[in-house]
Formats: sequence, C-alpha cells, structure tokens
Amino acid sequence: MDSEDILELIEDIFTTLDNIKMIQRRYENNTENIEQTELETQDILHFIELNNYSNKEKLYIFNELKDCRQDRRGMKYENELLEPLYEIFEEYDFFNEEQFKFSELKSKLGNIKKEVDRVKIKQENRKYSPRVRDDLSTDTEKEQVIRTKFQKLKDKFD
Repeated sequence: MDSEDILELIEDIFTTLDNIKMIQRRYENNTENIEQTELETQDILHFIELNNYSNKEKLYIFNELKDCRQDRRGMKYENELLEPLYEIFEEYDFFNEEQFKFSELKSKLGNIKKEVDRVKIKQENRKYSPRVRDDLSTDTEKEQVIRTKFQKLKDKFD
C-alpha cells in the first residue's frame, strides 16, 4: 500500500462518516416530517368535514390532500430503506456524540492525512548521498559543489 492508497482510504473513511451522519439526519428529519404531514392531513380532513365547497374548491382541497399524502408516503418509503442502517448505527452508539465523537475522529483523520502528505513529499524528495562511493552519486551540479565545499571543510578539521 502506498501513500496514494492511504490517502484514498482516509477519504473513504471521511465519506463513510459523512454518510453515517446523513443517514441519521435523513431518518430523523423524515420521522419529524411524517408526523408533520399527518397533522397536516388531519387539518385538511377537518376542514373538509366542517365546510361546504364549490367543485373548484373541492378539486384544490383534493390536490392538497393528495400532495400531503404522497409526500408522507415518499418519506415513509425512504425511512423503510434507511431503518436497518439507522438501527445498527444507533445500536453501536454512532449517534451518541459522547461515545462516538465524529468531529474529534474527523479532526484526527485530518491530521493523519496531513502527516501522510508530509511523509509522501519526504519520500518523493528523498535522495541518498554516498558516503564512500562518489561515483554512485546522482546529485545535481549544485549539490556536488556544496558537497565538495563541505568535504573540504570537513577535511580541514580532520
């Protein structure tokens, strides 16, 4: 596994954590909105029950009721699909900020990503300077001049 693989893995973990939070938000928002649309349905039904309407008004009220029920059904369908994931993440305390600290984990993963980037750059720029076999050197001319000056200075003190 190289640094690119590690960075990709960290990004996958970030995405997974974001998706877990998204599942929680979607499921809980849908649950609240389902309750809201049920109350809205009751309002419309009571409105129908207690008033008289023209055919045009009846059509408008019918469409309002239909839209409300279809919105509710869509959220219920989505929650039926999300529920197994929501329940398992809830079971393992993924939604409990005290137990599973998403922001802290993401911060630490961010630090790891920076460290991997730093190591990757270090590895890409790594050069070896032969200690004995100068004929194996791959230095540029400038580096060779610096090495020569350093060697002369070192020889003075030896």
